[in-house]
This record gives sequence, C-alpha cells and structure tokens, in this order.
Amino acid sequence: MEKLFNLENVRYQYNQFQQALVNVSFDIEKGEILSIIGSNGSGKSTLLHILAGLVFPTSGILKFENHEISESALNKKDFNAYFRQNVGYIFQHADAQLFCPTVLDEILFGPQQKLMKKEEAMDIAFSLMKMLNIEYLKDRPTYMLSGGEKKKVAIAAVLAVNPQVLIMDEPTSSLDPKTRSFIIELIFSLNEAGKTIILTSHNLEMISHFQSRVAVLSENHTIERIGMPEDVLNDTEFLIKNNLISEHMHKHGTHIHKHLPGSLFFHKHDRL
Repeated sequence: MEKLFNLENVRYQYNQFQQALVNVSFDIEKGEILSIIGSNGSGKSTLLHILAGLVFPTSGILKFENHEISESALNKKDFNAYFRQNVGYIFQHADAQLFCPTVLDEILFGPQQKLMKKEEAMDIAFSLMKMLNIEYLKDRPTYMLSGGEKKKVAIAAVLAVNPQVLIMDEPTSSLDPKTRSFIIELIFSLNEAGKTIILTSHNLEMISHFQSRVAVLSENHTIERIGMPEDVLNDTEFLIKNNLISEHMHKHGTHIHKHLPGSLFFHKHDRL
C-alpha cells in the first residue's frame, strides 16, 4: 500500500525534564484505520498533534506524502493550504474546536475559507447534517448542544472541507451507547469511502472490531508494538505490562474477587 505518513526517530519534549515521545518511527498507509493505544501520559495526544501539524517534533522527521512537515514548511501559504485541506483533526473535547455562533455557521466555516460558492457550501453543509442526523440543530448555538451533538458537529465541520485524512482523539469518549455506536459506524463508512483514519482510544473492544493495525505507545513514550488486533489485544501479559488492562473486582453473592478481562478479540468476519 501507499505510504501517507512517515515518522523517523520523532522525539518531543515539553522541557528538558519531560519527554512526551521518544524515537517514534513507523509508517501510516493510505486508506487504513490506525488505532493508537497506550496508558494515560504515554504521548498519544501529542503524537496526534504532531501528525496534524499542530506542534512539531523536537527532533526527527515527519513526512506527509514525502513532504517534510515542519514549522517552516507550514509557514508557506500554498503548502499550508494543501496540508490543512488534506488532514483534518477532531479534538477529544469538541468545545476546543467549536467557535461559531450556530451549527450551520460552524459547518460552513471551512468551505467559506476556501472561497467556495455559497450554494455549493450550503449543499455540502445540509448533506453532512443529514448524514449525521443533526439537521434539526442547524440554528442552535454550539454551546447549547449535548456532548454527542457537539461531537457530530465537530466531525461535520472537518468533513466539510473533504480531507483525505481524519485524525480523531478519543472519538467515542464520554458518549452514550447510541452515539458511540453511531460514531463507530461512521468511522467504518468514512474508511470504506477512502478516508485514512488515525485515532486514539482506551476502548480496546472497539479497536478490536476495526480489524486494522494497532500501534501501542509504552509508558516510556515509544512505540512498543504495531500489529493486528488479534496479535496485540490477546496478549494479556503485554497489555498488563503496558498498563492497558488490569484486574477488576466484582462480587458473586457474598464473595468478592478479582480477575482479568477475557479476550478482547471477539470474532472476525470477512468484510463485504
């Protein structure tokens, strides 16, 4: 498959005492879903910020379609426009990216920056609102939305400029079961439509269903393993070592005991 991103010995330090990423090297292929997992503080969000060009490596090289991504590169107007068009970022907390007066304004913002004709931009906005079942929210102020509604609006706003890559930080966190299922189905649909999806999650069960590569960041802030879900998520010793699962306590009658969760890789079907 075609390489989309290439990272070579990427390091990121907040200061001389605090490292977020250490010698991270791997490729991301065009059209794949890549799930990045790791314990809190392992560097997952920082890695996504680097891939999205929001921060830049302290050292090492990041390339997108063989173009090096750096502060100086993104200071060039044409390349910045090219990269921002192709790589969309959806924050874990939608409040971090919603800023327009209404839902419709939020979705129209990206197309307007591209100087798209009003009629075309409106068609895109209403098509996305219909796809995400948020048409009834079009005139609602974004601060008056539920968490799930905000997440859908944030996704619509990014999709409005039709990027080829979607980077999603914890896309299903703090959502109710129905909205969580909707977002998972949406990720499948977008990937089937050709989008490359890069996401982080603590939901190992969800990741097992994607049947695509999983990258594990260790508590030492480096890539510990990259593999398919059945290889990574069924390795109980490995998951414990990297603080991804632990024993949980529950009660049977009057007896309280601890045990590990069962296999996270439930079943596999050929994708139709």
